[in-house]
Amino acid sequence: MAFGAGSLLGPAGRSAALLGGRWLQPPLCLGLPSPLQARGKARGNEYQPSNLKRKRKHGWVRRLSTPGGVQVVLRRMLKGRASLTH
Repeated sequence: MAFGAGSLLGPAGRSAALLGGRWLQPPLCLGLPSPLQARGKARGNEYQPSNLKRKRKHGWVRRLSTPGGVQVVLRRMLKGRASLTH
């Protein structure tokens, strides 16, 4: 009866034996940085204010143009907000 690496080590050893023990070998890309060290675009600079875009999205005309926007303005009136829209 012949014993292979898979029969002695169980299912985990079998998969390691099928891979040829690749986890023991050094990484293939020695000159390149690892994927964990690669940095993407820096976050935190998403808000670049523009008065025109702010007024178009949150302004009085846009609010009153839809039923939901009218409800927003009415809720802010009932709450006593000094500023109803932008």
